[in-house]
Amino acid sequence: MRRKFHEGIQAVPQEEQPTCASQKGLEYCDRLFALERDYAKLTPEERRVKRLEQSKAVTDAFFAWASNTP
Repeated sequence: MRRKFHEGIQAVPQEEQPTCASQKGLEYCDRLFALERDYAKLTPEERRVKRLEQSKAVTDAFFAWASNTP
């Protein structure tokens, strides 16, 4: 999914790239990737707990944004 957002950014003129919807989608993906890097040294159970605490909030915000984005 991240790759498609990146491709979407490349498809718009450079001056519009920072404010396009694909940029916002890419930012959500990058937040999730950053969280997963933080979880790398945790046990599987600790990762599950962290995902429920932190990643779920980002994912929920992403889906709320996506459902309201034309």
